[in-house]
Amino acid sequence: MALSREQFLLQRRRIRAVMDYMDQHLDDEALRLDTLADVAHLSRFHFERLYAEKVGESPIATLRRLRLTQARQRLLEGASCTITELAGQAGYGSVAAFSRAFVRAFDQAPSRLLVLPALSRDPVLEIISLPAVPVLRTPYSGRATDVFEAGHEVNWAVHNAGARGWRHWAVHPEGWIDPQRQPDSRVRMWHCIPAFDIAFQLPGVERGFLPAGDYARFAFVGRQRIDVPALIARVAAETSWRAVPGPMLRHYPKVPHYTPVAERVEHFYLSVAPN
Repeated sequence: MALSREQFLLQRRRIRAVMDYMDQHLDDEALRLDTLADVAHLSRFHFERLYAEKVGESPIATLRRLRLTQARQRLLEGASCTITELAGQAGYGSVAAFSRAFVRAFDQAPSRLLVLPALSRDPVLEIISLPAVPVLRTPYSGRATDVFEAGHEVNWAVHNAGARGWRHWAVHPEGWIDPQRQPDSRVRMWHCIPAFDIAFQLPGVERGFLPAGDYARFAFVGRQRIDVPALIARVAAETSWRAVPGPMLRHYPKVPHYTPVAERVEHFYLSVAPN
């Protein structure tokens, strides 16, 4: 269904607010569906329908999975808590019920994770060669703090064009400027989607290509923050490559507004060359 820009942005803001609220209140045993509907400023009926349409599951299903995932993460990080305590934090009345749900979700009993070493929280690094993928792109030039808002136009147009899935790329041809640390810096970039997603030209959107080349790709999950100097140091320490001046890219496999905070994924691409 075609939406006006205002309707599109309002739906995204409502679901994003619910996702953020869930993330901040996962340990709240009193968290209920009515509370989430209030956060979205919708009736329970309309909230459940909108949430299922955008996210692909019910709010309660998301909440249960997030609590199980949080319990698993605490085990992997070596948290000093018992299975009984984790079960209670995840909203289960017994260890048996918690363990059954845990096995269904992860194909592994929670007790087995207790003996594993603590898991590293560093983003996964790999060196890849990126081809010149044809894309539709919306150019942006302006303040760094407004860079994310600039993607709304292409996202809205893509939604109304009926494209399936989500493969949003942000291309910074002159390198990355962190909008939180340098909000008033001037940037030039493009918001992109693969051209094969749309069979026709959208108004205000030009055709182009992702910049082909060799990149260090870092997979960020959840609350991990991009620290470019630290990433450059990791490339030098962990690979036979080095970071070089060139484009930096960000890729979002999932719609951030419709994805729980702990499950949001961002791939960050740093230009590299062999030593």
